[in-house]
Amino acid sequence: MSSDDRNAHERPSPLLHEAIPRPSEYIHGQPVYIIRKGSTESIGKPALKENIAAAKALASMFKSLLGPNRMQKLLIVQEGRSELIFQTSDMRTILKKIKLEHPIAQFLAGAAIAASTETGSGAVSTLLLASQILVECESLIDKGLHQNDIVDGLTLAYKFVQNALDELSFRLNYSTIETINKCINCEIRGKVPYHDEHIASLLNKVINTIGLEPLKNPDTELHIDVKKIVGGGINDSFVVNGIALFREPFHPRMPRRVVGAKIAVIKGELRIPNKKISRYQDYSFEFDDPNYWTNFEEKRREFLDLISRSIFEVGANVVAVEKGVDELLIEKFADQNIMLIMRFPPPEFDRFVKIVGAVPVVNTDQLEPSYLGYAEIVEYEKINNEYWVFFKGCKNLHNIDIVLRGANKYIIDDVERIINNVIRLARSVARDDRVVWGGGAIEEEISLLLQKYAEEIPDKKQLVIEAVARAFEIIPYVLIESIGMDPIDGLSRLRSEHVSGNKSFGVDVINASLGDVSKHHILDPLPVKKQIINSAFEAAYTIMRIDHLVRCRQLSEPEKYYVERVKKTSIEELKKKKEDIVR
Repeated sequence: MSSDDRNAHERPSPLLHEAIPRPSEYIHGQPVYIIRKGSTESIGKPALKENIAAAKALASMFKSLLGPNRMQKLLIVQEGRSELIFQTSDMRTILKKIKLEHPIAQFLAGAAIAASTETGSGAVSTLLLASQILVECESLIDKGLHQNDIVDGLTLAYKFVQNALDELSFRLNYSTIETINKCINCEIRGKVPYHDEHIASLLNKVINTIGLEPLKNPDTELHIDVKKIVGGGINDSFVVNGIALFREPFHPRMPRRVVGAKIAVIKGELRIPNKKISRYQDYSFEFDDPNYWTNFEEKRREFLDLISRSIFEVGANVVAVEKGVDELLIEKFADQNIMLIMRFPPPEFDRFVKIVGAVPVVNTDQLEPSYLGYAEIVEYEKINNEYWVFFKGCKNLHNIDIVLRGANKYIIDDVERIINNVIRLARSVARDDRVVWGGGAIEEEISLLLQKYAEEIPDKKQLVIEAVARAFEIIPYVLIESIGMDPIDGLSRLRSEHVSGNKSFGVDVINASLGDVSKHHILDPLPVKKQIINSAFEAAYTIMRIDHLVRCRQLSEPEKYYVERVKKTSIEELKKKKEDIVR
């Protein structure tokens, strides 16, 4: 090797603005990079403990969101040059605004949100149960149990809990719709302070209107939309058995209310276009003789007369046009006492057609009486200085609008999210209307059964099942804490009652005490509880099998400068430069 090559091969010293990346390890005094430069890794028990610590920290952040007495989180978010302040008790909203860094925290949050998305509830319970299972298993790791033994024990506990849930569940002596209504009342309680009864009544009205069969069938699309009007209070919200549209009256002489509306729906527009046909096509009219303009205007009026006559002949008293309408036609509709609604965005137009049960036509000559839609009442109302038109009593009863009102946009958005979750909850209960006792009663009963089951296991898995039994008590523990009681005393009394055979003894969140939750119908739907337990066990199982954590970080700026300079001064690069010079 020449002296130039030897000098190039030696590691150069870093300049003032550079730094040498840390190697994975040194072998015979030489740095060795097994993984990417700048990466860090944790192996074995330290990796597992770090993951469990991340889960514990995440649970501590969100545990106060459990139950009707949930607390609020105040988020201050910098978006551009503005500083936005959010107050919410929704876990999904919080996770959207804050960015989780640790991969296990991200994984657990994703599992909790997925459980809530599936059944409409249970995100916080999933997170608390999964993290507590991990915390209880951490003590077993300290005692020397292998991770595979713990995983096997979790599998046994999971199968037992699934069977126990089926045995502890029951059906109420009500119809399925009434069971859904009771579950909605329990779910809404405490989520909309001072207005939870009103929102629950609105949702019960929606469910009763839709009926059971559309809720049961997963292929049936429910067209439930939320329209938001800032101003007023939550108690001013109402349900429209049809559709609500933000529209102003298009003519002062048009009717503001039509009873027994026969609705003609026109796709496209009722006018000669006065804009470009497309981005690359345009048109214009040029007349060499003034008489041509007179003839053109006469033909235009004749054409519009034909359009209006075809609409009048089918007996329509409401006309809905996807796009614009000629001013002359608007005058004709006003003269005939016909209400006009126009300018629909594409998704809204398609939904409107389904709700009123009309057959849209492009050419008015194709209109027939059977193509007309129907609504019992179509009327304008002025709400907070804005005109809205309501189509009530339409043909398709599965399409309902909920008009939400509130002091500001953030409150309305929060209530909208709650409504969407409750609709998913209702669909879950419609498919399986079994319930279990709420208020932490079912978790305490499962904990007791797991402890008895653990006594039958002759090997190390017994310790794991006992740990899972203790983990299930995290739900009643947090609920007791949320009503202001001492959690240790409350949990001791809860255990005593369940040992005595009182399976419905739990946390009475209505009266802020411990008692028989069956007296106040504090219930949890079985599908929701199953999804919580499934997601929690799967998350804990996955995390317990991780024994190596590698963080492939990006190099800092000084390290990047150093690595780039080393590459440019390598033997290969110097040879290339010499060859280029020779050429």
